Amino acid sequence: MKKMTIGLSALLSITFTFAQTNVTETNQTGKNNEIETLQKGSKNSLMITQDGDLNKSEVKQGTEGTLAENGMIDQTQTGNDNSVYVIQQGNLNKVNQNQLGSFNTAEAYQYSNILESEITQTQIGSNNRVIATQGTDELFFENSKNTIVQSQNGEFNTVEANQSSNDGQQSIVQNQEGEFNHAEASQESFFGSNNIIDQKQNGENNRAEATQSEGHFTKNSIVQYQKGADNIMEASQSLFRFGFEELKIDQSQIGNQNIAKAIQKNGYAITQNQTGDFNQVYAEQNNTTPAIITQNQDGIKNSATAIQKGKPTGGVMFSNITQYQKGEDNQTYASLEGRGTINQKQEGLRNNASVTSLGLNINGIQVQKGNDNKATITNEGYRSSVTQNQTGDFNETIAIQSGFFINKITQTQEGIRNNIEGVQYGEKHLLSQLQQGNENTITSIQDGFLNNTSAIQKGDFNTINTTQNGTTNTLTIIQNGTALSAIIKQEGKGNKAVISQ
Repeated sequence: MKKMTIGLSALLSITFTFAQTNVTETNQTGKNNEIETLQKGSKNSLMITQDGDLNKSEVKQGTEGTLAENGMIDQTQTGNDNSVYVIQQGNLNKVNQNQLGSFNTAEAYQYSNILESEITQTQIGSNNRVIATQGTDELFFENSKNTIVQSQNGEFNTVEANQSSNDGQQSIVQNQEGEFNHAEASQESFFGSNNIIDQKQNGENNRAEATQSEGHFTKNSIVQYQKGADNIMEASQSLFRFGFEELKIDQSQIGNQNIAKAIQKNGYAITQNQTGDFNQVYAEQNNTTPAIITQNQDGIKNSATAIQKGKPTGGVMFSNITQYQKGEDNQTYASLEGRGTINQKQEGLRNNASVTSLGLNINGIQVQKGNDNKATITNEGYRSSVTQNQTGDFNETIAIQSGFFINKITQTQEGIRNNIEGVQYGEKHLLSQLQQGNENTITSIQDGFLNNTSAIQKGDFNTINTTQNGTTNTLTIIQNGTALSAIIKQEGKGNKAVISQ
């Protein structure tokens, strides 16, 4: 059975081809092919070529007030059980769909007031499905310069793209190469501009999803790249208040069975890079201040989590979380509420780094080189900072700041099975702790105002325990040897102590 239906207006267009520059061309080879066509308006161009079995092609240009101008539809099918479906309403629209293989389905929709919209879809393989939609939120009914380009090469691939914009220059580009890939992209803009989603997949069983929601005068951008097998990527951006922030998510995976997820609400930028296998990265931003998250992984079974929640408004200082992992089975966790900087770097095996910060202009820095090290920071206040450096194996550092104003902790470990703990209450304290050797322990507590402690250990099996409670106290303790022990407590005002063992 062959079916060909051409609308009356299309027939009229064919009749007056030279007068109205309408072009219609149809070619069919095989059996059970179907074509249904309706054209209204001027300068419409239609070219349909079908070669194979059970192919269907349905094209509509116009209606809804007979909107159709400068539109072009080109559909080509070669294979079995293919189906192509297109609707165009508006002006300057263009659709190009090509299918080669079997069980393929491609659909494209373009609606009114989308101006310079263009959809291009290409499929090579079998059991592929491509759907593209460009529309409008109908608030002021004006859309411009939308573009969707989708390409598939492989088997069992599925790509979907949806754009709905009011005066936004959106563009979605999705490329898949391999087997069992799945990619989805959706953009919705209200007074948004320059939104871009770009997704690339190369491998097997990969999945990539990207979502951009309402943005007021923003420049949203999501770029995702996967190369390998069984990788998963998810990205979501949303901005609901007036501003001029440039939101951007950039995700890259090279390897197998990696997972990357990024969520932004009123954020600024998230960058995630993974090289290796079985790695996981998660980033979330919900800020009223500019914020940046950067995550880099190189190795196997590494995990990184970064969360930013910025309550304060005003100012130009960025909140920043940077996480770098190289090795295997490393874990980093960073949570920043307010405004500040967290920097975490791990090299080795089975290291664990955690930072939880709350305040303004607050900082946490962690560097781990070795194996089975653990570093923890919990700080709050204004202009407080903690720096932790670990070199060796099985070392542990803990820093707690629960004061209000300008506290500082510096902790350094070199060796094996060393333990450091520093706790600060109050304001303007300075604490420095250094260990070189094996199985040393330092515990320091500060409470009050303007206290200063310096604790140094060089050797093995040494123990230091210090407590300061008061104002402007100064303490220096140095241990150099083996199995040394010191317990020191300062109370009051203006006390000074220097101890050397």
